[in-house]
Amino acid sequence: MINPEQLETLSPFDTSQLLIEVAKINHHTQAVVNAGRGNPNWLQISTRAAFARLLTFALDVAQAQGDFGMVVAGDLTVQWQNFQTVAATDQFLAACFQYCETTLGLSRSNVLLDFVNGILGDFYPEPNRCLESVESILAAYITKISRATELPDLTIFPTEGGSAAIGYLFQALKENFLLKSGDKIALSTPIFTPYLEIPELNDFEFIELNLQASETTEYEVTLEQIKQLCNPEIKAFFLINPSNPGCRPLSAAVLQALATVVAQRPDLILITDDVYAAFSESYQSVLQVAPQNTLFVYSFSKLYGATGWRLGLIATAKANVFDRLIHELPQEQRTRLAERYGLIAIEPEKFPFIDRIVADSRFVAMHHTAGLSTPQQIQMALFALGTLTDTTQTYVQNARTLIHHRYQLFYEALGVAMPPISDQTFYYTLVDIYQLAEQKYTCDFADYLRQTTDTIQFEFNLAKEEDVVVMNGPGFDAPVGTIRISLANLPDTDYCYIGQKISELLAKYHARFLESCI
Repeated sequence: MINPEQLETLSPFDTSQLLIEVAKINHHTQAVVNAGRGNPNWLQISTRAAFARLLTFALDVAQAQGDFGMVVAGDLTVQWQNFQTVAATDQFLAACFQYCETTLGLSRSNVLLDFVNGILGDFYPEPNRCLESVESILAAYITKISRATELPDLTIFPTEGGSAAIGYLFQALKENFLLKSGDKIALSTPIFTPYLEIPELNDFEFIELNLQASETTEYEVTLEQIKQLCNPEIKAFFLINPSNPGCRPLSAAVLQALATVVAQRPDLILITDDVYAAFSESYQSVLQVAPQNTLFVYSFSKLYGATGWRLGLIATAKANVFDRLIHELPQEQRTRLAERYGLIAIEPEKFPFIDRIVADSRFVAMHHTAGLSTPQQIQMALFALGTLTDTTQTYVQNARTLIHHRYQLFYEALGVAMPPISDQTFYYTLVDIYQLAEQKYTCDFADYLRQTTDTIQFEFNLAKEEDVVVMNGPGFDAPVGTIRISLANLPDTDYCYIGQKISELLAKYHARFLESCI
């Protein structure tokens, strides 16, 4: 039987999986309610229907004799026109192709050919970093979600979700001597746990400086924390914008402070993970203020309900600091890199860093088979085009409204006032069980709870006695006593249930407190 002490050293995600088993064994009233997962329980239908429609068209034009189809070539626009009907899906695809042609300046014929061959998946990705038409679409999408009128020319590497993007970045930064064992990196915390855990692995052994946002400031990054990046010992700054689990975007003042730091420290590497960008009204990207220093990570999983598709990307400006830093490495390191990438590049010293990330994702030797599968790239492009062609942004607004509503339902059921609603994503909420004890009961009870119950124990009992699974905030470097609740992955009514069950468990603790006072 699992006990709380066994969970102390585990990642929050692994702890959550074991707590599901605890809840299953002991559940009393209903199926386990798992509010630990970050995957949304909604999805965008129109872009998936477009994928299915394109696949049908692609199979139609590829068919030669039974199941033995032939590779598609040539201009397919006439066949596409003959294939189309007045269905909403065809209207959406027509709008996509029109956008590519009139706004992005792409050849409709080339886009259609890319999409047809890409969706059939007969070729290795060519180019292996990103299909040409897909890269143009993704660059436009990044510009739009960044709330930017214009960004520098971007190079993009689609990846198997944001997780792969994170792993590939750590690996390539280390392989190219941009980060070395013993280097100091700064993390804006609380933060998605792999950013805390990966640097400590013996593969990397970086020294972490956690710039911890406080719950008293609603987990907002402060100007004082940004100023710490002026320290030349800090080689890189990792952040999530808007944050997970804090749910706050960087403010305009913090972005400007970051730009000032980069002006003073043009060698500072910025890695920003912006998967929650669409859920914040005021989000702006670090790409806008420090494009040459930024490695931009994004995933389509959260907004589009696509965690199972594994669609992410890495983007950086074509003119960037990473290529310069590699060129300025000591001769011995440059020689080693020339030997490494000389397998795939005639002039390896000119091989761009983002293409090195692609090569390192397949251990260089399998570079010729690198790249995200072409059907995945096409679905990614369709998701992007869904946003680019939606002038009313109805889908995005509906997603925001949904999770905000769940936020309200949860706190109403919890029986306390909602935390201040300044700009945040509402994708998660962090609940401090000690503050909650003080709000609902007394300061003395809150002190008792701090002395007798840690976060893991509270989580464990919530699963065992109340059938509810959450995640422990300290695993994200949030304060002791905080639990993270996803507001994205369950039906609305479950958030009422979770709020009630947290209150009921707290009431049981309070009863024990009263007994101890007798």
